[in-house]
Amino acid sequence: MARLNVHGGKQTKGVDFWETYSPMVTWNSICTFMTLALVNNWHTRQLDFVLAYPQADVECDMYMEISRGFKLPAGKNSKDYALKLRRNLYGSRQASRVWSQYLTKGLIARGEKWNYRSVVGKLNFLEKSTMPDLAYSIHQCSRFSIDPKESHAQAIKQIGRYLMANREKGIILKPNPEMGLEDWVNADFCGAWDRQYAMGDPTTARSRSGYAIRYCGCPITWRSKLQTEVALTTTEAEYVALS
Repeated sequence: MARLNVHGGKQTKGVDFWETYSPMVTWNSICTFMTLALVNNWHTRQLDFVLAYPQADVECDMYMEISRGFKLPAGKNSKDYALKLRRNLYGSRQASRVWSQYLTKGLIARGEKWNYRSVVGKLNFLEKSTMPDLAYSIHQCSRFSIDPKESHAQAIKQIGRYLMANREKGIILKPNPEMGLEDWVNADFCGAWDRQYAMGDPTTARSRSGYAIRYCGCPITWRSKLQTEVALTTTEAEYVALS
């Protein structure tokens, strides 16, 4: 199949291209990934982009000579005209780099927001069912589900690393009939206070309530949440938590 290409050998660095490096996968990486997929029983998919490079715009003004086979009006000389590129064509020095940046930006824009919500939802279910130690961190992450930033995505990844390191641990139910119903309550007075952001985000002045209810020594429900009003003292924060 014929394909229109750019003659990259005629480009000038600093004029119509600057950087050319783009990350490329190696067979060593592919073999490692496929081995991990088999060991962990992961599902794999292969994706091939048709005419990948031209899906991205050019990064600067670029022109090329009229190619053979392109018909001009009668009496017109092809040497008097040039084609201005609108798309990133194969053959240019920076073609692979431009495509890599375009793909990376698109994946982040499409994946970060909805994946963030999805992951937070799954972690929230995990926290409510078997991992009370995640209550605070999951609540903090869920506050930014509408418009997550890179720092929030990094926080989610840190929680994932914590879960991987503690995947063997969980709640062990060993009821003790001699113990009755217990309610453990605590408060963190202005734990998220940040003078720099306090004016724009009053929630940083709120204290946090936390509780865990146990029956016969076994945890049955727990929660971590911000208090609805601003406590002025540690004593007031404790009373709000108890209420």
